[in-house]
Amino acid sequence: PEPAADLGTEEESDVKFERQYAKQRDSKPEWKKLLADYQNLNSLLKKLAAVSGRNMAFSAVTSLSMSEHPDAAYGASPEITVDGKSFKEVDWFKLVDKEIDIVSRVTNEEIRRVRNGLAQLRTKSEQWHDEMQDKSVEQSGNRAKALLARMGQLEADAKQLGNDFLALEKFVNLNYQAFEKLLKTHDRLMPATPCHQFYMAKLRNQAWIRNDFSDVFVTLSECHSLLRQDESGERKEAEKEDFVRNTRKYWVPVEYVSAVKHAILQHLPVFRMWEGGGDSQLVNSVYFDNRQMQLYHGRMDKTPGAIALRLRWYGLDLKVIYVERKTHLDSWTGNVSVKERFALDENLVVPFLNGSYTVAEYADDMRRRGKRDADIEAACKLFTQVARIIESKQLGPTVRTQYMRTAFQIPFDPTVRISLDTNLAMIREDCCGYAGGITSRWRRDELEPIAASEHTHFPHAIMEIKLQGDVENPPYWLKTLLESGMCTEVYKFSKFIHGSAVLLTELVAAAPYWIDDVSIRQSVNASAPTAANRG
Repeated sequence: PEPAADLGTEEESDVKFERQYAKQRDSKPEWKKLLADYQNLNSLLKKLAAVSGRNMAFSAVTSLSMSEHPDAAYGASPEITVDGKSFKEVDWFKLVDKEIDIVSRVTNEEIRRVRNGLAQLRTKSEQWHDEMQDKSVEQSGNRAKALLARMGQLEADAKQLGNDFLALEKFVNLNYQAFEKLLKTHDRLMPATPCHQFYMAKLRNQAWIRNDFSDVFVTLSECHSLLRQDESGERKEAEKEDFVRNTRKYWVPVEYVSAVKHAILQHLPVFRMWEGGGDSQLVNSVYFDNRQMQLYHGRMDKTPGAIALRLRWYGLDLKVIYVERKTHLDSWTGNVSVKERFALDENLVVPFLNGSYTVAEYADDMRRRGKRDADIEAACKLFTQVARIIESKQLGPTVRTQYMRTAFQIPFDPTVRISLDTNLAMIREDCCGYAGGITSRWRRDELEPIAASEHTHFPHAIMEIKLQGDVENPPYWLKTLLESGMCTEVYKFSKFIHGSAVLLTELVAAAPYWIDDVSIRQSVNASAPTAANRG
């Protein structure tokens, strides 16, 4: 049997939360009548619990010809008097539903207001930008001064709308926490009628929690970009698909994700290669290794020239798969890495992995598509090197990472590039064979169920900052962000290493240092193999 809960500790927790909730509510006077009435709901709940007892019994069957006990005693719903009227548990649930509806209405109205404000701001920003670019108008000091004043006002309006969105997110989270606390308290005080699981599922299905409102940040980013007069770099079609960069990685707790996005987009635009929708794109990567986890241990041991090999695709479209090799340089004394890649049609991935699709055939396919000779030569060189590594080391699919990526960068200007990966999950993929033994699939069948020990969800967002040029002197705004307390640098963090260490415990000889961090312990433990699935 499970040990009984420490009621004293639970009650202390209730009092502490109620005090914190009231403080947050009082900090925003306009929220007082809009936030869930936690104090009233909690008080009514405790009064109901006081008259219900802890051992209410309900029969598993009923009789349509048997009336309820006239005194509503044993087994009946608890009843108290509120404002001279009868108040039962069902009335408490109705109040909870009413509060949820109020929060939903307020949230939706505020989102509409912010979106409408941003639409107007974008129009004004475009007009200002066009006037700034118009060389046909006679230039004068007064005109320049007027344009500068308008820019200042537009920037202030943009920042205010961004802050309004962050305040709304805080409002949503406060209400969510209040409802969850109330429902947990209900199940603790009145265990005969548990409701936490049902109501939390209902809450998570509310539009104000379920919907993606990141389009707000896309529009906000466009406004800031217009006011900065960002000049896009040029796409260089002839450039090789490889690049050297200095990379640092940070964990960002979920509660700070929107604030971090807002801080970045005031200086770098959201970089998107698609039209419409939100600010992020689904990214899948299948990492390769062998049964000895040779690539994993090479990176763990900081072996000079250690590589990571992966297949990557974007969005839900599997037509084009990128074969990528990432190499860490400088004998691991620095943070420099180089990534090289070439593209394959999805139907050619398995033939490439098992060696039946040759480099000569790949070169012919590139020529038919009109690729330049220099590009063909570079891609074929990498094709040959990767194919040789797969065969010689007997590599195969091992771990998949999946996340939503928001990228910030002036288009085609790699000087400062920031990515923020959210909803990060890792999945065990060592079910397709190795090298020549890969005959039918190169990734797990998405329709098959996944055991708890075969996947893990990472609780934080991952921010990567990639710099070129003077990497020791990043922009001041970036230094300010990194010192804000909203992110924590995790030296050499790797999604591949983390996923392998958590999901392939029987194959790895060592785990990364961050695996013991208390903030990810619950996530790691949730994927631990049980005695049952260990066999």
